[in-house]
Amino acid sequence: MTRDSFPDTWVPSRYNVSVDLPGGVTAVFNTRTLALATLEKAQWQRCLAPGLRHGLRSAAAAEPLFPFYAKGLLVSASIDELDLLRLQLTACRYRADVAGVRMTPTLACNLRCPYCAGTARETGRRGDGTMTDDTVRAALAHILRMCACKRQLHLFWRGGEPLLAMPVVRRVGGGVAERCARTGTLFTSSLATNGTLLTPEAVDDLVRAGVTSVRVTVDVPRAAKRDRWGRDTMEKALDGAAAAAERLSTTLRVVIGRDNPREFDDLYRALTARGLGREKLGAIFFGWLGAIDCGDAGCGVRTMSPRAHLQVLTRECAKAAAAGFHAPAFLFHVPSACGATCLHQEVIDIDGLLYKCAADAGRAELSFGSVADRGAPNSDNIVPWLTYDWFQDERCRECPILPQCSGGCPHRRLRAAGSGAGRPDEDAFCLWELRHNLEDFVRSAALESSTTTTASTSTLKQENQGQETGTGEVR
Repeated sequence: MTRDSFPDTWVPSRYNVSVDLPGGVTAVFNTRTLALATLEKAQWQRCLAPGLRHGLRSAAAAEPLFPFYAKGLLVSASIDELDLLRLQLTACRYRADVAGVRMTPTLACNLRCPYCAGTARETGRRGDGTMTDDTVRAALAHILRMCACKRQLHLFWRGGEPLLAMPVVRRVGGGVAERCARTGTLFTSSLATNGTLLTPEAVDDLVRAGVTSVRVTVDVPRAAKRDRWGRDTMEKALDGAAAAAERLSTTLRVVIGRDNPREFDDLYRALTARGLGREKLGAIFFGWLGAIDCGDAGCGVRTMSPRAHLQVLTRECAKAAAAGFHAPAFLFHVPSACGATCLHQEVIDIDGLLYKCAADAGRAELSFGSVADRGAPNSDNIVPWLTYDWFQDERCRECPILPQCSGGCPHRRLRAAGSGAGRPDEDAFCLWELRHNLEDFVRSAALESSTTTTASTSTLKQENQGQETGTGEVR
């Protein structure tokens, strides 16, 4: 839209979040467009305060407001923003030039974390729970077919512990990387690991397999992550993170099972001793150990409530930042549909079965196909995902964080509907960290932004893997 073409009436977006900053300045953040504006309080009251209606009859009247309109902080009064959000998610769902694969090369693990759903349900089901050569061959051929006519492909390795299946990672990852290099397809690959096997030699293998980033998981309390002989693994995992950070983009995920301030402090000191400050370590993320991690059978671990986790999260993000780490409590992202609801996103389990959601992997009755069978997919296990309504819950439609969560976890909603239990409690799907700390997150983003000039606007962007953010002024 040009400055000479505009609707008659503009109103503040329903997804604006406004917070006061020091010095009589107000920050306004839009959760749909990620636009961030900082302006004097008086100007905010004239331009972006809730309930305003700007009736425009000339280009001159629109001129001072156009930067806000261009970034979605002001919208046409005749447009329903839910429709705009639905268009964004639908475009993501059926995007034909981008594909993603979540791959499980093995269910075996060298640790015995009590909450691990994959290990608890699958270990011992079939030998060491690792892909056979025939399945690896078929999986590689399947992914290479997915590469055709794609501009970008992302391969995510999960487990079990995927480093126990390094031959599979090398063979599949290397084969896909080679094909993408020949066709000009942008290939990225990430891997989630417990870190204990991340030796420099393993990092070399990952680089050759096209892996570009790793996420190392540790626990608080550290006693929750021990090997099969009961030995503590924290130091070994941090050594692995340090080795990975020399060549790969590396982040640390801290799973919080129970609060222990002393252990958090010990963790920050151990990272500092290894030189893993914000220059080397991409970020520290704090994860909630909720009931979902334990799988359907449960794991006998008493999990924290969302409210208790939120308190720990807020405290430790501040402490980690003060200790010199990048520890965002939440990274805002461009609204995108959950991969399970997207046409060209798939999950491959160790048997080569195909799923839409990783939470279903290993349950053959929920698969929609196989890498070894190019026949028609099982529509019963794919259509509900591809026709999923992100806005089905009336509690979400008026919520300002809807663009960030898209109505919560589709898997939990679909499984709740299928069980006849009705809609799940909000604790099961709501982004507690964001909803209850939204204004604090916006305030922090505004204060950290380098574009805090009065009445300037900027846009916060997040990369696909949620590990980097940037800002850029819009003039």
